[in-house]
Amino acid sequence: MATPEPDRLPLPLGEHSGGRDSARLALPLRAKGNITPPQPKPPPQAKTVRISSCSGARVAPTVDITACLPALGQPAPASGCLPAEVTPMQDIALCQRHAITPVPGIGNCQTAHISPTYRIATCARVGIGAYPALAHCAAPPYSAGVLIKTCAVAITAAAPALRGCTAPQSTAAPLLVNCTTQHSWGPAVRTCQPVRYQRAVRPPCEYYPIPLPPPPPDLSPCRLRPPSDRLPLPFARRRVARDSARLALPLRCWHDGDTNDLPILPGYIMHNKITADINGEPLDLLALTLTTDTASYCWQGDITLSPASFAKLKIDQRAAGDEAVITLRINGQRWDILAEDYRDTRKFIGHSYTVTGRSITAKLGADYAKGRHSKYDAARYARQIADEQLNLLPYRIAAWEAVDWLIHGDSYTVSGQTPIEVIADLAKAAGAYVESHPYEAQLFVRPVWRQPAWAKLTPALTIPANLILSVSGQRHISERCNAVRLTPAAEQIGGAKAKGGLVYREGTDQQPEASTLTHAAYADTDVMRAAGIHALSETGTHKIETVQLPWAEKYQLPLASLGAVWAFAEAGQTWQGVIKGVSVAVDLDGGAPVVTQTVTIDRYLGD
Repeated sequence: MATPEPDRLPLPLGEHSGGRDSARLALPLRAKGNITPPQPKPPPQAKTVRISSCSGARVAPTVDITACLPALGQPAPASGCLPAEVTPMQDIALCQRHAITPVPGIGNCQTAHISPTYRIATCARVGIGAYPALAHCAAPPYSAGVLIKTCAVAITAAAPALRGCTAPQSTAAPLLVNCTTQHSWGPAVRTCQPVRYQRAVRPPCEYYPIPLPPPPPDLSPCRLRPPSDRLPLPFARRRVARDSARLALPLRCWHDGDTNDLPILPGYIMHNKITADINGEPLDLLALTLTTDTASYCWQGDITLSPASFAKLKIDQRAAGDEAVITLRINGQRWDILAEDYRDTRKFIGHSYTVTGRSITAKLGADYAKGRHSKYDAARYARQIADEQLNLLPYRIAAWEAVDWLIHGDSYTVSGQTPIEVIADLAKAAGAYVESHPYEAQLFVRPVWRQPAWAKLTPALTIPANLILSVSGQRHISERCNAVRLTPAAEQIGGAKAKGGLVYREGTDQQPEASTLTHAAYADTDVMRAAGIHALSETGTHKIETVQLPWAEKYQLPLASLGAVWAFAEAGQTWQGVIKGVSVAVDLDGGAPVVTQTVTIDRYLGD
C-alpha cells in the first residue's frame, strides 16, 4: 500500500456506532484510493498452546476472535470458525474478565472445556478432586501417628521378673515408668521348674526285623490234640437246680482250663450285702459308683451319703493329704476310697452329699507326691527302675505281668516326674497299663493285648443272653496297619549306634505303616515286639461294646477284671473282646440294694 499524504488521510465516519461509547470510537485508517474490504483470514488450525510453565493442555480449536466480532455487538455466524460451546458474552477484544461460570481469564487463550478451577495464569494451584498440593511428592499418603507421651492405664499385666530361671521361654515386659495405674502384677517366680523336652533324634538307619506270625489254623475245636491221659472231665461244680437226668458233662479243651460256663436258668435270685464305714463307724450309704479302666491307674468313687453320715467325714476341717478313708464292702469285695471332694444336693424333702475320691494309690500322683530327678548311668531292667520309684514309700508293685527288658545306661532319665508317672511311662512303652489294688497299697502292670487282636483269643468266660441286662456299641473304623517302626530316643546306646525295630505282620507287604513310636527305653527287641503288638492291635475296625450285667458270685459271674477276654452269647451268635473298663453301681430299689456292673469291651471286627 502507498503511503498516503498527511493532509489526505481517509476517515470514513459513516459507520454505525451501534451504541458504542463515543470515547472509544474506532478510527479506521485505510489506504487512499479504492477502498476495498480486507480479505478474511483463513480459519486457524487446531493447535496446542503452552501456558506459562504449565504442562501442555489440549483444548478444542477456536477461531481468531478478532475476525469473528459481529458488527452490531450481537452474536453472528462466524464462517470458518470452529464452534465454541459458550454462552453469549461481552466483547473480549481486550480479554477483559466476563461473568460466566467461574472460568479463568483467557487473555489470548483458546476455549478450554475443563471443570471450574483456579486461575491458571501462574499455575499456582489446581483444584481437582480437592487433593492437597503435591509440591515434590515427598509427603507419604498417610497421617503421622500421635506422639504417646504418657500412658494412662495398662489393662494387661506385664510378665513378672523371672529371677530363678536361666533361660525363660518368653521375653519379660518392659517396666512402664510413666504409667499412672498398674493392674494385676503377677508374683515373682523365684523357683522355676525345669522344662521337660528332648532333643530331636535322627532316625536309625538299621532296624531289627520283628515278624509277628499269623495265628495257627483252627483245625479242631480245641486247636491242639490233648494227651490221651489228660482228657479233662471236671465234675467239681457248684450245686445248681438242674434235673439229675440232665446233668451236663463239660468236656472242654485241656488248654482252656480257666474257661467257665455259666448256668442257663429261667430265673436268678440275687442277694447283695453292702456296707460303708470310716474307722469302723458305719455310714448311711444311699448310692455308690466305682470305676476303673486301662487309661487310669486307680479306682474312682462317687459315694452318696446322708447329711449325718457326711458330717462324720469332716472334710472341710481336714488338711490336704489327711483325707478321710471310706471303706466300702460289696458282697465281700472291699474298696478303700479317699474322701477328696464333695458336692451336695438340696431338695424340699431331702438333702444328700456325694463324696468323690480315688483309691489310696492316688497319693502316688501329682496331687500328693513330689517329682523326682535321677539319671541312670548303669543298665537296669524296667522293673528295677519302677521299683526304685517306690523306695521309702508304703507302696509296692505286686505283679509285673508285662514284658521286662534291660534299659542301657545313660539312656533313661527321670526329670520331675512323680512315681506313678514313671511307672506308667515304662508300662506304656511296653504296651501295658497300670492297675491299682482296690484297697491295698499295691500296683499291677499288665499288657493290654496279651495276644494280637487278630489272633483267636480264648475267652475266660462266656456270658449267656439271660444275664445280659443291656448292651450298646459304637463302631470305630480306621485303616489296618501291617507294620510299625520303633526308634530309641538316643543315637547311641551302650557306646554302639542305636538300632530301631520294625514290627510287622508276617505274610503281608508291611504296608501301610502305623505312626513311628519313639521312646528312650526302646533298646531291646522284646519291648519293641510288645509295643508293636499293642500299636497294630489298635488299628483296624473296632467296636466298643458297653454291657450291663449283674454281679453274682452265686452263679459264677464274678466282677470283671481289666485285660480279661470275655465272650457274650446273644441273638444266636457269640462275640468276644478285651475288657478295658469296669464300673460297679449300687442303687436302692424299694429299700433293697441292687448291684450291677458295666463292662466296656474292645471288640475287634477285623480288617
